[in-house]
Amino acid sequence: MAYRKHIAGENAHARTAGWRESRLTVAAAVACAAISCCSAAAPAAAQKRLPSKLFGFWDSADSACASLHSEGRLIISHDRLEYYETMCQVRSLSSAGKDAWTVRVRCVDDGGAASQTISLRLLADGKLTMQPSGSSYQRCERPPTQ
Repeated sequence: MAYRKHIAGENAHARTAGWRESRLTVAAAVACAAISCCSAAAPAAAQKRLPSKLFGFWDSADSACASLHSEGRLIISHDRLEYYETMCQVRSLSSAGKDAWTVRVRCVDDGGAASQTISLRLLADGKLTMQPSGSSYQRCERPPTQ
């Protein structure tokens, strides 16, 4: 009788261990699925980042780069464009050729908010053009200090 209880106890232990292994297998499968899901979403998120070669301060004229209050300033970061009283958040980005991009943005200014599409092109002379405004910018060597 004691032998039977011992065997039954071992079977119960084996069943419990098997159940634990099953839970671990399921947990591992869920973790793998989550990683796969997140990895697949990563490229889409990368399409909202402007190229690092555009990052920094740009202005309409070299002399304006030193001024804190230039109305011709354009500041570009990985997901944002800021220019005179306007802040635009990048919604999507696509290549439009060598050193050219089409950017869908949501802009906020003193008149409200609106979505628009702009084109950025980095020219061979280092200047940056933005359409549809037709604005042309040159890179400021350093942020304004005055």
